[in-house]
Amino acid sequence: MNPQRLLVLGAGESGCGAARLGKVLGMDVEVWDQGTIREPRRLVLESLGIPYKDSFGGEIASWNPDLVIKSPGIAPESPWIQSALAKGISVVDEIEFAAAHTPAKLVAITGTNGKTTTTHLTHHVLCQGGIRAGIAGNMGRSFAGAVAEDLL
Repeated sequence: MNPQRLLVLGAGESGCGAARLGKVLGMDVEVWDQGTIREPRRLVLESLGIPYKDSFGGEIASWNPDLVIKSPGIAPESPWIQSALAKGISVVDEIEFAAAHTPAKLVAITGTNGKTTTTHLTHHVLCQGGIRAGIAGNMGRSFAGAVAEDLL
């Protein structure tokens, strides 16, 4: 059986984390970005053997993925996303992808103000209560990257 083909759109922290998780799961992964992928991110992708295309505007059907991970900076109305949906390809975000591959209980903190403080306070309370807890998301490392680390 061929590994599932995963196309990650966007090579920021979220996209690179999703690509890493896909690779750890044994998927055939490729990353596309519409802009120039910064050197540190390119080095990470190269070290993992993940092909990438930057400044790329190609058609999703040319790679024929089974699943597309959409980074937060890519609008749902983008031609890439609309093309994938029109072809019946599942499109999910990095959080949904990572959540499907971890047995961890999740605490999601959203809102306009105070997320970082609330996250650190919640983490501290959990750890003080003897619960193994981690922080991921918009605070340094992506959730998918954290899940990939746990699976290694």
